[in-house]
Amino acid sequence: MSIMLPRIAKNCLKDGYTLIELLIVISIIALVFGVGTASYRNYQGRQLFEASVREILSDLRLAQEYALAGRSEGCSQFEGYVFESAQNGLNYSIYRRCGGNNVLYKNKSLPSGTTIQVRGNNNGDRNFRFNALGKGLDVTTAEACVTITRGLYTKYVKIDKVSGNIEVTTNPC
Repeated sequence: MSIMLPRIAKNCLKDGYTLIELLIVISIIALVFGVGTASYRNYQGRQLFEASVREILSDLRLAQEYALAGRSEGCSQFEGYVFESAQNGLNYSIYRRCGGNNVLYKNKSLPSGTTIQVRGNNNGDRNFRFNALGKGLDVTTAEACVTITRGLYTKYVKIDKVSGNIEVTTNPC
């Protein structure tokens, strides 16, 4: 026995999409969304890294400028400004050096996943000093080096011992 469908019902069955067609479209949308999200997260991480590099450069230039200007803030034996990274690499500090003592000027924590390493001397010091009134850097090497890292991204900041020139590079110091 065969069932005869009315002609109107047969036309209705031909309209619309099959389950396979819908699954293919949904899969393509999910794939595009997944790739877009991954690209955006990569972009966001790169921008966060670049912002950290800019902020560290700004603070280095600030310490250098204050040392050049002799900005002692009431210190009678002003020696300069010290830039130092913490041992864990998650933050850095700027100190005003007065009579052999460091007085904290600024302490900055880095965004999660970003680390900093400061090398001023060959003996493993994690700091260097911009000497007062343009007398260069207090380091035993030709330059101080600041390494900033976040995931796969790394930049190096080199500070020349004599001129104080600050240069950002991707080449290791």
